[in-house]
Amino acid sequence: MNDECFRLSLIDIMHAGLLNDFVNLIFDYNLKNDEEVYIQYKIASGNIILNIFDNCNNNRFNGYIFSNNNFIDDKNSITCIDVNEAYKKYKNGTSNTLVNEFIRGAEENGHKITRFDAPFLRIHPCIGCDRCGMNGPCAFQDDMPKILDTILESNMIVFATPIYYFGFSAQIKSAIDRFYSRNGQIQRKHLKSAFIATAWNNDEQVMSGIEKHIDILIDYLNLENQGMILAKGYGYRGASTEKQYMEEAYHLGKSL
Repeated sequence: MNDECFRLSLIDIMHAGLLNDFVNLIFDYNLKNDEEVYIQYKIASGNIILNIFDNCNNNRFNGYIFSNNNFIDDKNSITCIDVNEAYKKYKNGTSNTLVNEFIRGAEENGHKITRFDAPFLRIHPCIGCDRCGMNGPCAFQDDMPKILDTILESNMIVFATPIYYFGFSAQIKSAIDRFYSRNGQIQRKHLKSAFIATAWNNDEQVMSGIEKHIDILIDYLNLENQGMILAKGYGYRGASTEKQYMEEAYHLGKSL
């Protein structure tokens, strides 16, 4: 469990209209109809530290949700709450489906694949402090150094993302921004690359932004593009376009 997983869980809870049930289950409190609350959370040592504030910024409730789904409040009473189910679907989304097919094809062709799922990793956004001098180490010691080391030991990098506002998702964009600390090393590697993107809409505009971004990345990072799958109209599993794009992803991996 990490910050991003729990954030996605909270989003699902709110979209489903279950925030009151969530607060009631944990804190034994019923929100009023017009009551607004602000939720603050942090993952620390495997535990979720949860605080809820009211409109006056008063800390109404606080507690810890253990990663094994047990909640312990200040009185050490225990209530079970499942926060894992809410984000499992993100591991089975359309982008991941195409990635799995790409990997299947590449592995059948003898390639070794190392996969990183940005939403479930600790990747701090680049703040432009320039401590790395574009040649590492970065000021933030999270999961990104391992990712960069793996990239520099490889001969190909594959990017996969859902389309958010015509571009990369925030999670993978944060990882790309952190390339800055090894910028020159990546450029000198002349890595092969591939891109996989999925979008709900099926119009001509939906992929226009990321296509331009990809072209610039390929040129700037000296990548050798091996192919792109821009899966329009594939916003959910079981869409009519699913079989077509899954086959394309598999054959792209198999062709390498």
